[in-house]
Amino acid sequence: MTKEVIVSLQGLQNMEQEEGEPVELISSGTYIFENGKHLIQYEEVDEADQEITNVTLLLEKDHVEIIKQGMSNVQMVFDSSRKTTSCYKTPYGDLMVGINTTEISMKELEDIINVELKYALDMNYNHVADCKVMIKIASKA
Repeated sequence: MTKEVIVSLQGLQNMEQEEGEPVELISSGTYIFENGKHLIQYEEVDEADQEITNVTLLLEKDHVEIIKQGMSNVQMVFDSSRKTTSCYKTPYGDLMVGINTTEISMKELEDIINVELKYALDMNYNHVADCKVMIKIASKA
Protein backbone atom coordinates (compact mmCIF):
# COMPACT_ATOMS: atom_id res chain seq x y z
CA MET A 1 0.00 0.00 0.00
CA THR A 2 1.30 3.44 -0.87
CA LYS A 3 1.30 6.44 1.49
CA GLU A 4 -1.16 8.35 -0.75
CA VAL A 5 -4.58 6.66 -0.96
CA ILE A 6 -8.14 7.12 -2.15
CA VAL A 7 -10.73 6.59 0.58
CA SER A 8 -14.24 5.54 -0.41
CA LEU A 9 -17.03 5.17 2.14
CA GLN A 10 -20.56 3.98 1.44
CA GLY A 11 -23.11 4.01 4.21
CA LEU A 12 -26.71 2.92 4.61
CA GLN A 13 -29.00 3.46 7.61
CA ASN A 14 -32.25 1.53 7.77
CA MET A 15 -34.69 3.15 10.18
CA GLU A 16 -37.48 1.15 11.84
CA GLN A 17 -40.07 1.35 9.04
CA GLU A 18 -38.11 2.75 6.11
CA GLU A 19 -35.01 1.94 4.14
CA GLY A 20 -32.51 4.79 4.01
CA GLU A 21 -30.78 6.33 1.05
CA PRO A 22 -27.15 5.27 0.53
CA VAL A 23 -24.51 7.92 1.22
CA GLU A 24 -21.12 7.90 -0.48
CA LEU A 25 -17.93 9.86 0.13
CA ILE A 26 -14.68 9.75 -1.83
CA SER A 27 -11.57 11.60 -0.66
CA SER A 28 -7.79 11.59 -0.93
CA GLY A 29 -5.90 10.63 2.17
CA THR A 30 -2.72 9.27 3.69
CA TYR A 31 -1.96 5.72 4.87
CA ILE A 32 0.45 4.32 7.45
CA PHE A 33 0.76 0.78 8.84
CA GLU A 34 2.06 0.97 12.40
CA ASN A 35 2.04 -1.40 15.39
CA GLY A 36 -0.27 -3.83 13.59
CA LYS A 37 -2.84 -1.12 12.77
CA HIS A 38 -3.82 0.56 9.52
CA LEU A 39 -3.99 4.34 10.06
CA ILE A 40 -5.77 6.41 7.41
CA GLN A 41 -6.34 10.16 7.54
CA TYR A 42 -8.48 12.26 5.21
CA GLU A 43 -10.77 15.30 5.14
CA GLU A 44 -14.54 15.53 4.70
CA VAL A 45 -16.01 18.80 3.40
CA ASP A 46 -19.59 19.67 4.36
CA GLU A 47 -21.47 20.58 1.17
CA ALA A 48 -23.71 23.16 2.88
CA ASP A 49 -21.17 25.36 4.66
CA GLN A 50 -17.82 24.08 3.32
CA GLU A 51 -16.61 23.23 6.85
CA ILE A 52 -13.73 20.74 6.93
CA THR A 53 -13.75 17.74 9.25
CA ASN A 54 -10.52 15.80 9.80
CA VAL A 55 -11.13 12.05 9.91
CA THR A 56 -8.85 9.31 11.20
CA LEU A 57 -9.58 5.62 10.60
CA LEU A 58 -7.86 3.00 12.75
CA LEU A 59 -8.34 -0.48 11.29
CA GLU A 60 -7.62 -3.82 12.93
CA LYS A 61 -9.09 -7.25 12.28
CA ASP A 62 -11.85 -7.08 14.93
CA HIS A 63 -11.71 -3.40 15.88
CA VAL A 64 -12.34 -0.21 13.87
CA GLU A 65 -12.33 3.38 15.08
CA ILE A 66 -13.58 6.44 13.22
CA ILE A 67 -12.45 9.70 14.81
CA LYS A 68 -13.90 12.97 13.48
CA GLN A 69 -12.63 16.40 14.49
CA GLY A 70 -14.09 19.62 13.17
CA MET A 71 -17.43 21.34 13.53
CA SER A 72 -18.68 18.10 15.13
CA ASN A 73 -16.46 15.71 17.10
CA VAL A 74 -16.88 12.00 17.76
CA GLN A 75 -14.87 8.82 18.28
CA MET A 76 -16.95 5.88 17.05
CA VAL A 77 -15.62 2.48 18.14
CA PHE A 78 -16.72 -0.69 16.34
CA ASP A 79 -15.82 -3.78 18.33
CA SER A 80 -17.50 -7.12 17.71
CA SER A 81 -16.95 -8.24 21.31
CA ARG A 82 -18.79 -5.38 23.07
CA LYS A 83 -21.23 -2.49 22.73
CA THR A 84 -19.53 0.90 22.79
CA THR A 85 -20.76 4.40 23.59
CA SER A 86 -19.32 7.81 22.88
CA CYS A 87 -20.32 11.45 23.01
CA TYR A 88 -21.05 13.06 19.65
CA LYS A 89 -20.40 16.77 20.11
CA THR A 90 -22.25 19.02 17.64
CA PRO A 91 -22.78 22.80 17.51
CA TYR A 92 -26.41 22.09 18.43
CA GLY A 93 -25.67 19.98 21.52
CA ASP A 94 -24.23 16.64 22.53
CA LEU A 95 -25.66 13.19 21.78
CA MET A 96 -24.79 9.85 23.34
CA VAL A 97 -24.08 7.40 20.53
CA GLY A 98 -24.24 3.65 21.13
CA ILE A 99 -22.80 1.16 18.67
CA ASN A 100 -23.58 -2.54 18.85
CA THR A 101 -21.36 -4.05 16.15
CA THR A 102 -22.73 -7.24 14.62
CA GLU A 103 -20.06 -7.75 11.94
CA ILE A 104 -16.58 -6.54 11.04
CA SER A 105 -15.15 -7.93 7.82
CA MET A 106 -11.74 -6.83 6.55
CA LYS A 107 -10.00 -8.05 3.40
CA GLU A 108 -6.43 -6.93 2.76
CA LEU A 109 -4.86 -7.11 -0.68
CA GLU A 110 -1.58 -5.60 -1.86
CA ASP A 111 -3.00 -2.19 -2.82
CA ILE A 112 -6.57 -2.33 -1.44
CA ILE A 113 -8.20 -2.76 1.95
CA ASN A 114 -11.96 -3.43 2.08
CA VAL A 115 -13.83 -3.14 5.37
CA GLU A 116 -17.52 -3.83 5.98
CA LEU A 117 -19.20 -2.84 9.23
CA LYS A 118 -22.71 -3.82 10.30
CA TYR A 119 -24.10 -2.37 13.51
CA ALA A 120 -27.14 -1.16 15.44
CA LEU A 121 -27.04 2.57 16.20
CA ASP A 122 -28.48 4.13 19.36
CA MET A 123 -28.90 7.86 20.00
CA ASN A 124 -29.41 8.92 23.61
CA TYR A 125 -30.02 5.26 24.53
CA ASN A 126 -32.77 4.72 21.92
CA HIS A 127 -32.31 2.44 18.91
CA VAL A 128 -32.56 4.54 15.73
CA ALA A 129 -31.19 2.44 12.87
CA ASP A 130 -29.46 -0.69 11.65
CA CYS A 131 -26.46 0.44 9.64
CA LYS A 132 -23.95 -0.84 7.14
CA VAL A 133 -20.72 0.94 6.16
CA MET A 134 -18.32 -0.18 3.45
CA ILE A 135 -14.85 1.36 3.45
CA LYS A 136 -12.38 0.95 0.60
CA ILE A 137 -8.79 2.17 0.88
CA ALA A 138 -6.89 2.01 -2.41
CA SER A 139 -3.37 3.08 -3.35
CA LYS A 140 -3.17 6.03 -5.68
CA ALA A 141 -1.71 4.96 -9.00
